[in-house]
Formats: sequence, C-alpha cells, structure tokens
Amino acid sequence: MSHLASVRSNLNFTVNYENGHLVPVVEVILLVQKPTYTQNKKGDVLKNVGLQELRFETSLNGVNVLIGELQAMLANLNNYEQLAASINHVIKGKKEFDDKQL
Repeated sequence: MSHLASVRSNLNFTVNYENGHLVPVVEVILLVQKPTYTQNKKGDVLKNVGLQELRFETSLNGVNVLIGELQAMLANLNNYEQLAASINHVIKGKKEFDDKQL
C-alpha cells in the first residue's frame, strides 16, 4: 500500500493562444512512499521504502475542484471515524464480557 509522504507545488504561467493572455497554473507533485522488496544472499526478504511521484498541472479552477473533492472525502472520513468509534465500543464491551466469562 502506498502512503502519502509529501505534497509539493510549482507555480507557473501558461499562454492562452486564443487571446494571448497569461494564465496562472500550478504543478501539483504528490510524493508517495511505496514498499520495495529485495532478497539478500541468504534468501531473506528485505523490505525497503521507495518514493514515487505523481505530477499534474492544473488551473485555479482545477485546484478549487480538487479542494472540493478533498473536503467531500474529509466529510466521509469523519463519518467513518464516528462509525469506527461506535464499533470499537461494541468490540471493547464484547472483549470485557468474554474476559469475565473466563
């Protein structure tokens, strides 16, 4: 499973050739950690961490869309956190009940 390690950006301009105007753009760079595996001479499997990047360029409108999507994900994740807390309470109660039965 990959994990987000860092978010970087580069600001720039591009030219709209239809009207000759400069348009601000941002290059978004997502650095993700991804496990890599190697094997030594003994045959042991060794786990390392490598970085991969995903780059994309977008406009102000694209950043606003991305922020909207991230806010929707955050709202859903907050709902899942509340659900997890409820389920964890039930699991804890079941474990305590089982422990008393022993």
